[in-house]
Amino acid sequence: LSSRLKSSPAVLVQDEGDMGPMMRRIMEQTGQAVPPQKRILELNPNHDIVAKMQELASGDVEAEQLGQYAELLFGQALISEGSALPNPTAFNAALTATMLRD
Repeated sequence: LSSRLKSSPAVLVQDEGDMGPMMRRIMEQTGQAVPPQKRILELNPNHDIVAKMQELASGDVEAEQLGQYAELLFGQALISEGSALPNPTAFNAALTATMLRD
């Protein structure tokens, strides 16, 4: 959980000294070796989406809807940092299912 996010529900960050996603893509495109790195998904505990996910988790941790929210949240964080979605089809399906709910 993050205390620095104000309006965004989530953000992906890397450790200080790690290369950013743009530099990583440039190196990969030029055939250079890119060291593995882990990014951190920070969540805004005060955002309505995160509150909705907590509500869903308290009801049924295995709920399909909770998984879709998680996929969408991660996808939003990837898009915000300028990265490509690993599975755009799954992202679109989760977005469509969420939008069709009442």
